Amino acid sequence: MKRKILFILVLVILSGCSVNANININYDYTVDEKINIAFSNLAAVNYDSPKEYAKSYLDYYNPAINLKKYSYEVKEGKDTSNVLFSKNTDSICDSINYSLFSQYLYDDIKCLEDEYYIEIKSSGEQLISQVQSKKVFNVEELVLNVELPVEAEENNADIVSENVYTWKYDQDTSVNKDIYLKINKSNLKSNKETIEKQKETKEMTEKIFLVLSIFTIIAILLIIIFSLYKKYKNNKIEY
Repeated sequence: MKRKILFILVLVILSGCSVNANININYDYTVDEKINIAFSNLAAVNYDSPKEYAKSYLDYYNPAINLKKYSYEVKEGKDTSNVLFSKNTDSICDSINYSLFSQYLYDDIKCLEDEYYIEIKSSGEQLISQVQSKKVFNVEELVLNVELPVEAEENNADIVSENVYTWKYDQDTSVNKDIYLKINKSNLKSNKETIEKQKETKEMTEKIFLVLSIFTIIAILLIIIFSLYKKYKNNKIEY
């Protein structure tokens, strides 16, 4: 019930909107989530601006948005405007299980974790191409991008580009389309260890370079001072 209260604003203020959801899973298991919801400025005809139109509803739902720990901003455009949501999370499954996009895409999207794998999968029919009476939110198009620090063990994405997995939805998408992404935890761990070692090596190299640079400058200064002193002793310095 709480999740429907939180995201009912999408139905109310962003009728016929399009959504671009980006989930970036970092090497250290933190997650950056950015969601762009675009809506037509025609919906704001009775308001001073599209921004005022959107914020009149967003302000009302701020307590629920804050509870989910999202920040947002409204950006106005010539024909369409955007509500940009963002959140940073320290855990992969916490991010997915409490993500904004899942509420208007499926009945639910869950992240499950065991000793060896992390699985992200949807449950129920996808809602984007459903008839209006079955939709919780009136989203007409949605693109979901999940970027991983390693290659997925298994996936059913529409498009895979390097480690970015993309699912696309519109009014012609089959209601039976689902999401599945399986990540090997051993690969995540190995990747994290490699990157952290690279960072340590880089930091050590920078420190050594700094120390050598300081010693080099000191050596040059000592040589200059010694040279001037020798000239002075030999009465070669003119005053």
